[in-house]
Amino acid sequence: MTNNASPTSVSTDFEWRAFGAVRTVNPNAVKKGRLFHLSQSVYRRVQAFGLQEAYLNDDALRSSVRMLPALAFVPLPDVENTFMAVSTVWRARRREIADYFENTYIGQMRTGRSKDPLFGQEFRNVSHRMKKDLPATNNSPERWHNAF
Repeated sequence: MTNNASPTSVSTDFEWRAFGAVRTVNPNAVKKGRLFHLSQSVYRRVQAFGLQEAYLNDDALRSSVRMLPALAFVPLPDVENTFMAVSTVWRARRREIADYFENTYIGQMRTGRSKDPLFGQEFRNVSHRMKKDLPATNNSPERWHNAF
């Protein structure tokens, strides 16, 4: 039995190995990250930096953290400027979360050095889907699979 499937678009979580596997098997497919997994990866970083209690108790910190995955809804040409505006709300002692997001999802900008992100902006951005009135998440197929 041969599988000649050749999807034009593949949605994965934010794991480098999954991304690499899709790129190897189907290099022409458009690769997209799932919004839920983006939010989850940012929250895992909050936990890794020991800020979970502060996140739960500090409304300003929680709001700042939630701004980062929300950048997925900003049109691609505006992401970098919007990130720079959002990053000004971070306190110096909580800066590590914004630095992580910049290095992983935006690309280093604030240090004066240009460096590509681990996951490109196109991978996580859903603004084009919003313009076409398409779902930003895969909740509908997930509900179908759960019911099945």
